[in-house]
Amino acid sequence: MNENTTIDEAQARAAEAVATDVARPAETAEEVVHTYGEVRAAVTANRANTLALLGCLREVLEARPFREAEAAVEGSRAMALTMQNRVWVEEYDGLDITCTDGMKVPTDESNLIFWAAKHLYEICGKKLPGLRIIQENNIPMARGLGSSSACIVAGILAANRFMGNPLSKTDLINLAAKIEGHPDNTSPALSGGLVASAMEGERVYSVSVPVSEKIRFALMIPPFELKTEKARAALPQAYSREDAVYNLSRSGLMTASLFSGELHNLRVAVQDRIHQPYRSGLIENYDNVFRMSYELGSLGTYVSGAGPTIIAMIDAENAKAFGENCASHLADKGITGWRVEILQADQEGAKVVIE
Repeated sequence: MNENTTIDEAQARAAEAVATDVARPAETAEEVVHTYGEVRAAVTANRANTLALLGCLREVLEARPFREAEAAVEGSRAMALTMQNRVWVEEYDGLDITCTDGMKVPTDESNLIFWAAKHLYEICGKKLPGLRIIQENNIPMARGLGSSSACIVAGILAANRFMGNPLSKTDLINLAAKIEGHPDNTSPALSGGLVASAMEGERVYSVSVPVSEKIRFALMIPPFELKTEKARAALPQAYSREDAVYNLSRSGLMTASLFSGELHNLRVAVQDRIHQPYRSGLIENYDNVFRMSYELGSLGTYVSGAGPTIIAMIDAENAKAFGENCASHLADKGITGWRVEILQADQEGAKVVIE
């Protein structure tokens, strides 16, 4: 399948594969599918994906700015990081969904992993009898880290593997973006690295490049959620041309700097006029955490996705010290409940492993 395949073409190809018995279920319950970490689609462990949305080009569209900018701005740059959910999945006569970590998730057909898997089965003209799903949710929900995209990717990769991989990676990227409504999170989850993507109709055009090994990412994850709907509601209805151009130029600088390792550019590249000024009031201790990160040597600090997680880019050589100092400084300032994770870019993206 070439990269110009549309959703409809992918669906037709999948249906044809099923009709000719190319698609097949997993042979045994010991087969395991790993999604960008491991989405084990039979019975064992897996990790899903994580991504931190860099830049906010899509926010320009969501807020409906001046019309001539829309065509140019419908796209994003985002990145896969090494935070991993693990999901065990096997075909099962019924539906059984549990979590290893006590997280409350839907246990009926509204569960996003199950829903995504069932959706792909239906596209392929097959009936999914049921699934046994065990989730380990290391990606916190409603924190701007792409937890819903992790579930979508886990579900479609597991289903695709069970049916004998009728859809290519390009097909899956298109399908995941169609389910999510945009490619911002699902494309990096499937491709890995730093991904620039845009949609034309139902087709995703994207490029993935590796992130410099010089850079690490300190995630400062608060103990509270921020729903995307609430974060979007804080945005204005329109932006000035000047503000849109300001963000677009920095988005390009961010992409080139993350790829090349030109660390001195990052502080300018994270500057933003599109979403952070409007959402800062929704994140308790926003100013304190930003200020502290720069005092500790952050190369550039930004809000991940719609928030409330705040991410500092740091020099790999100083990553361990930054993490330790960050945790102690938060405690000293009376900012409690925040979790600090030091991650790096995941360059591989989604993959299937049979154990």
